[in-house]
Amino acid sequence: MRIKDFFIAASILSVILTFSNVAAAQKDDKYLLRAKKLSEKKKYDEALTAYRKSLEINPNWKAAYGVGSDFLRREKLSEALAYFQKALRMNENEPMIWYSIGYSYGKLEENNQAAEALQKAVALKPDYGDAWYNLGSVLYKLNRFEEAVTAYQSATRFNPNDAEAYAFLGMAYSNLNNYAKAVESFQKAVKISPDNSGYRQNLNSFEAKLKEQTPKEP
Repeated sequence: MRIKDFFIAASILSVILTFSNVAAAQKDDKYLLRAKKLSEKKKYDEALTAYRKSLEINPNWKAAYGVGSDFLRREKLSEALAYFQKALRMNENEPMIWYSIGYSYGKLEENNQAAEALQKAVALKPDYGDAWYNLGSVLYKLNRFEEAVTAYQSATRFNPNDAEAYAFLGMAYSNLNNYAKAVESFQKAVKISPDNSGYRQNLNSFEAKLKEQTPKEP
């Protein structure tokens, strides 16, 4: 389970190639195109130089996002947020920007801001499984367990083979004392990842709690 770090990150520097169709209308300059190719080759320092040059000669949200992504890769979260916010001012309709803002806030433990940004991401892209997962994670941290359940349910709907999403769904149910659903969720997690001892331990624990919760017949 992703207990130490609730959040999952996309391949931030390469996802610029897979933005939504909103991006298609914007013509990419030669520096941005170069930055994309360099990112694909994992030549991040050279890509950063190209992103900065693109931003300098032709201010555009993709370049701002690229610079922010590099800061995020280096765990410089405040700097990353500044560039993601700059990208957002140029394009409020790209779900990946909202996702990255939410992810960064989450890493900073600014969970209310993270939740707001991730909610924007899934509103723009309802099948955004990773955003649903991270939204569930920040809601869980905020003790908003019913909302976390809804988010994790969406995460499993769009990423049905994500054992960790099922595991955290089970944890959220357990915090609502719904051990039947917790057991069901962990059974799915174990089915996907049968070698994960942590899942099995939690499954056994919640099966015992469910047994205690079930009224005994006279």
